[in-house]
Amino acid sequence: MLTKNDLIGILDVHANNLRIASVLRLLSRGSDLEAEFRKVIGQTQPAGFQPSLLLLGDKPRFIHSVDELYRTIVRTAVTEAFELTSDYCDTTKQTALLQSQPWYHLIKIIRNALNHNFRLEFKGKVQSLLPLSWNTITISRDMEGYYLTYENFPPEVALDWLCELGVLINKRL
Repeated sequence: MLTKNDLIGILDVHANNLRIASVLRLLSRGSDLEAEFRKVIGQTQPAGFQPSLLLLGDKPRFIHSVDELYRTIVRTAVTEAFELTSDYCDTTKQTALLQSQPWYHLIKIIRNALNHNFRLEFKGKVQSLLPLSWNTITISRDMEGYYLTYENFPPEVALDWLCELGVLINKRL
């Protein structure tokens, strides 16, 4: 079983990964990363880096790849943090405390969307809980089938949730 410290360490890594991916999203839109990378690898430019240089030189393709990387990191962070915390709470008989958090059902809906088709789906008892609000996000019944984007699940909300989850684990579990 994971310890509390293990769980906190995992949350910290996910938060840092989200921060790095957010920075890369911004850099991909503004900086000449191809030129910067060429400086780092030097004059020889090993053949193994040629595909990377081509990608860095194709701004639209690079931006799209970085956005997809970010989405992968968000999906991993939310899913793993949610699942590992749920498992920890099941094992330590604290599931009721976890499920009583104001973000619990909202994040569960988002986790499900991130792991399936990026669309919000309301099945079972969750329909009776709607609308749900936490942080800057509100999910209502009319959002059935709504596609998750950077605008409606922004990086800062994922980071805020990981922080709140960390506080819950540290102080209450």
